[in-house]
Amino acid sequence: MRLLKKIKATRYILLGSMYDTVPHTRPLIISGYGMGEKALKDIERVNALPIVYHGPSSIVNLITKGAAESGIDATVFIVSIPQYVIIEEDYVAKVRLMEILNMLYSIPINNEDIDNAREQINIINERVKNTPEVKAFLPQLEEIYDTRIRSIDKGYTPAMSTDMDVLLWKTMGKDDDIGRA
Repeated sequence: MRLLKKIKATRYILLGSMYDTVPHTRPLIISGYGMGEKALKDIERVNALPIVYHGPSSIVNLITKGAAESGIDATVFIVSIPQYVIIEEDYVAKVRLMEILNMLYSIPINNEDIDNAREQINIINERVKNTPEVKAFLPQLEEIYDTRIRSIDKGYTPAMSTDMDVLLWKTMGKDDDIGRA
């Protein structure tokens, strides 16, 4: 907070990602919230969905809150990434967040990142074809995603079945993770 005050910051933006029950076959969801007039306009402008996470918080959220309390417009953008895709650097998520920054602040998107994202998607698609467990639950993930997008205005969040949840976590524990790209 001292740094933000020292440089007389007027904007604070937190970019992040979280594993979610989303398929790799759909556009990555951006969720977020804003505190301050400009921040709220940015959330609306990029059509960010409300954050539905209700778990423990972290120091970065305290910084966001502190920034807003100090009169700094604070914005949080979180990209939801498929929890069955385990990769060291997720270029698809990176490009999705950069699209937001490009839309709001005209920050260019690195073409190499776009190429890497396409390559990751191709690798994931190929591995999914060869993994029966993922092929089995992918249609349900897509239905949950589609329902989530359609029903966001109604305040309803579709849930995954217990059987599918167990299968998803079991698949994530395999040595040949789908998303190793």
